[in-house]
Amino acid sequence: TGGATGDCAALELGPDIYAFERRSGNARFTVVLNFAGESRTVSRTGRVVLSSAVAREPGSSLMPSAELLPYEGVILSHS
Repeated sequence: TGGATGDCAALELGPDIYAFERRSGNARFTVVLNFAGESRTVSRTGRVVLSSAVAREPGSSLMPSAELLPYEGVILSHS
């Protein structure tokens, strides 16, 4: 059996946005979810690991902010 290690912290990035940061060792990831039916701009930097938007390429960067599409979810790496 395994267990989760590291820290997790909620982030305030705006209305209709749920976001949290996960840290473990040297790894740091941010998960950002747009629950709005319209685009939202979030101020967060990082490299895209995974996105629910087909047009957002893995490995692309969000600097210093990005517009998330309606109902888009994105995982960012900060390592």
